[in-house]
Formats: sequence, C-alpha cells, structure tokens
Amino acid sequence: MDNIENVNVEHVDSVDASKILDSKQEAPAAAPAAASAEPKKSNNDSTMSMIFGIISIAGGFTGLISLGFAIAGLVYASKAKKAGCTDNMYMVGLATSILGIVVAASALLVIGFIVLSFGFSFVATIIAGFFGMILRSASSAAGLLF
Repeated sequence: MDNIENVNVEHVDSVDASKILDSKQEAPAAAPAAASAEPKKSNNDSTMSMIFGIISIAGGFTGLISLGFAIAGLVYASKAKKAGCTDNMYMVGLATSILGIVVAASALLVIGFIVLSFGFSFVATIIAGFFGMILRSASSAAGLLF
C-alpha cells in the first residue's frame, strides 16, 4: 500500500490535463437536428393556391369557370415558390391546380362532344331542366309553389 502513496501525483495530473487541453471536441450530433427544426416558411399565396386548386376540382364540371380557378391556383403557386415558401400547402396547391386543369379540360371536351353531337339546343334544354329541378326542390323545401 505504501507504493500507491509514493506515486507522483503531479505528473499524472499534468498528463491528463494536457490530453484534455489538446483534444478538440466536436459539436454534438444534435446540432443538425436543430437546423431542421426551423419552422417552414408559409405565406398567403400558398394558401390561396390550395383553395383555388380545390375549388377548381370541386367545380370541374363547369369547364371554363373551373379552368379559371385552376389557372389562378397555378399563378398563386408560382408566387409562393418565388417567395421561397417551403410548406406543404404550396405543394398541395400546385397539385390540386394541375388536377383541376385536367378535370376542366376533360369537362370541356365532354361538353364540346355533346354540343357537336346533339346541338346546342339539346345542351341548353338539359341545363335549363337541371336549374329548373334545383329551383323546384328549393321552392318546395321553402313551402313555395311554382
């Protein structure tokens, strides 16, 4: 036990201290994860793009009106991208606007085919009947008669 007490403690301490001072510690691995925790950049253009894209899909049977909403959605998506937007609404707005263009183009092709095949008077009769049906159901629900 006497041997343990005779050890040169100053030499051991100085070696350990030099190892600590000479060693370069690297940054913890959690630092890159903190960079990805930044909030995603969002703006009103991405929200408008998503709204117009959804409206263009929902009103796809209208043809030109739906196409107008889809184009407006693409314009707002382009503005959001130029502003550096990185949120999911920008991507959803872009996707729904493109899908709205496809739906509107399909509706226009179907409407064009029906007009060319049966004539405009046939299409006008169907449209008038559709709106008449809506008005009759609304008036009966309100207790009115035509």
